[in-house]
Amino acid sequence: MIENSALRALYDEYERATTDLKRLLKNISPYSFSKIRDEETEDSDCKSIQTVVQHIVRSGYGYANYLQQLVDGPWNDYKFPINTPIDGVIEIETMMAYTHKSIRFLGHFSNEELREKIIHSSWKVKYDPEQMLEHAIVHILRHRRQIENFLK
Repeated sequence: MIENSALRALYDEYERATTDLKRLLKNISPYSFSKIRDEETEDSDCKSIQTVVQHIVRSGYGYANYLQQLVDGPWNDYKFPINTPIDGVIEIETMMAYTHKSIRFLGHFSNEELREKIIHSSWKVKYDPEQMLEHAIVHILRHRRQIENFLK
């Protein structure tokens, strides 16, 4: 259980965003999943639905790791391949379970205490825990939209 109501609300929205993404993935064929969609991009994470989903999961673990680091928790890198849409669904569910565990480490802090905790991201932006979760949610939404556009 996540005690802090602000973190709980954000986690619930994160779950909602991933539920929409998983629903989308369940309707994609393995061929469509791995098909190169953007041959022009130099971003290797954005060439196919498969690479986008791998990026989403890897990033999700990163966001959770940043939260755990605030209480000296472990850092777990995600390096497993996602070969099918169903693998993507399963790995998103596993990533969310890891995220839930990470948030529980912070759940007993008050909102004021959380605002004092600063995360220094590798992309040079500073966040408090709420902002990191908000970033994680929007990350899912942006990439879900990208996948939807790939499918048009």
